This record gives sequence, structure tokens and C-alpha cells, in this order.
Amino acid sequence: MSDRPIPTRPIDAHSVAAAMSQAEAAAAFTPSLTAHQPFFDHEVERPQGRLRVRGYTAAIPVPDVIVSAVRAVVFKGSRVVVLSEADGTHHVMPGGRREPGEGLDATVRRELLEECGWHVGELRPFAFLFFQHPGPAPPADWCDFANLIYLTEAARYDRRSLDATQGKVRSRLMSTKAAFDAVTDRHRAILAAALSAKRVASGGQWSTPKPKRPGA
Repeated sequence: MSDRPIPTRPIDAHSVAAAMSQAEAAAAFTPSLTAHQPFFDHEVERPQGRLRVRGYTAAIPVPDVIVSAVRAVVFKGSRVVVLSEADGTHHVMPGGRREPGEGLDATVRRELLEECGWHVGELRPFAFLFFQHPGPAPPADWCDFANLIYLTEAARYDRRSLDATQGKVRSRLMSTKAAFDAVTDRHRAILAAALSAKRVASGGQWSTPKPKRPGA
């Protein structure tokens, strides 16, 4: 992956005409991606079928109507919040789905409290994920969608805010090196992009650890 600086201009949702459906907005948005190189591009298996997921750090306005969830990479000084799922996997993108009428900032702050117990500071949108059905004939009710990813700093921990319904999901602060070793390739790419954005925002004081080689 290139270590070039990541643009820090806001990547955020913008309003589209109320009459425009999610499918119409996604169809109008997709062509704008062709001029930009994703920092990862792969396919994953989801309950609704196989999905192609691409991550972008370019400052492309994302239509609000296609944003299904918001997530964040949360730093605490030189450490980062890592979530451990019930299946034993680890990742660096706490967050979740928007509730009806909820703004993007409100969603990510609520989700971070419920999943991790952290109140956070400024929310800086720096990337997004775009999900598409890769097959030639997507399901009739299928709509492409996006997740926005924010960069933020943990401010205060509040155990009482944790949502017990999250089950066996656990979070902890880890060094960035330990986090690179613990998470999957996709989340290594996201963490590297977040560190690059953080380094640019802090005047070059941060460096990106080298990810662990596969099989190392």
C-alpha cells in the first residue's frame, strides 16, 4: 500500500433531493468512483449474499440516503481501540446503523458509547466503504450502500454506557503495532489509512507501523 498522505478534506454525507430513492442515488453516485483508486477492494460473504467492498479516502461527497452505517477508528494517544467479536476476530471500526432521524455524528457517538464505553472528541470523516452486489443479476430489492468512517480521539471512558445486548463483543486499547498483528488484512488497510490521516492532521508526527507479513 502506498504511504502517500491521505486527504483530510471532509468526506461526509450530503443531502439529495427527497424524491430520489436510495437506488437512484447509488446509481448516480457510482460513476464518480471511477476516477479514484480504492485503498482496498475485495469481496465478503454476508447474509444477503456476496458483496464487493471498496474503501476510499478521496474527498468524494457521499449521498446521505445511501449511508446505512457510520463507524470510527478511535485513538487514545499512541493506542487504538480494538474490538474483539464473539467469533474471535478483531477489528478497529466500532460503529453501527443509523436510527430513524438520527444525524451522522449522533449515530457514531452513540454507537461508540454502546460498543466501547468511550466518549470521544472531534469527529473527522476520512474514508468510506462502498458495498455493491458483484453478480450480474442482483436481488430485486438490492440497493448499493455506503459506510462512513471517522477518525477520532477517545476522551473519557464510561462503563455504564456499554450496551449489554452487544453480547460477547469486547473492546480494549492496544498499541498500533499490536493492533496490526491482531486484525484482518482489510482492517490493517483501514488502520493504515487512519494513521496516515492522523499523521497529516498532527503535522507529520505519526508514522505507520509495518503490517505483519501473512504467515509471519
